[in-house]
Amino acid sequence: MQRSDNDAQIVVEESDIQKMNPPEFYMSEDVASMKFIQEATILDNLVNRSMKNLVYTTCGSFCISVNPYKALPIYTPEVAKMYESNNCRKMPPHVFGVAASAFSTMIATKNNQAVVFTGESGSGKSENLKQIIRYFSMVASISTGVNQLDCFLQGIFSQC
Repeated sequence: MQRSDNDAQIVVEESDIQKMNPPEFYMSEDVASMKFIQEATILDNLVNRSMKNLVYTTCGSFCISVNPYKALPIYTPEVAKMYESNNCRKMPPHVFGVAASAFSTMIATKNNQAVVFTGESGSGKSENLKQIIRYFSMVASISTGVNQLDCFLQGIFSQC
């Protein structure tokens, strides 16, 4: 039983109560690894991570992004360089990891790759697309020392 704001008792059926994950799953990078996977535990995990500016989480091979509605210093050339190597799967979830994985798979299989963005209006789909394009631009400029593509993209995407 639980009391509401107006001190009325609320009866909740036992079947409506969802289990919480043990503490070792707090702020899990991969929600698919949690012991109890249900809407409440996934949302709790995403909220806790986003409050710490950890806006990317995975669910198996899918990347979940929570729009922070503010600029974060997580899209720098230094961060791009960390994801450029083949060890991107060992790195924390990030849109740069998605880009690095798609690129390395394309090179290995010699097949085109696609990245799909879904979500409500304002969820950050366009911003993540811009970051993937910027990732390729930064990786190209890191390897070649030329930053022409990034300058071109900044002309197209005024918020870069």
